[in-house]
Amino acid sequence: MREKAAALGLNPDRWFGNVEHAALAIVGQETVQYVRNIYKYYITCKSLLGAREARAAARQGAGGTAR
Repeated sequence: MREKAAALGLNPDRWFGNVEHAALAIVGQETVQYVRNIYKYYITCKSLLGAREARAAARQGAGGTAR
């Protein structure tokens, strides 16, 4: 799919807006949508973890006990 993206003049090293278009032509919407959904879950989990770590750091800085 990366080769197809490059042949289309797209960046083969970037999924969104590039390789995803080649994938759409090769494997269809279901796979592309699946990758989008997984990426959304990844971003959500990463954000939640970052917020949790920030709260723990703030508690430690205030002399509290981190959980």
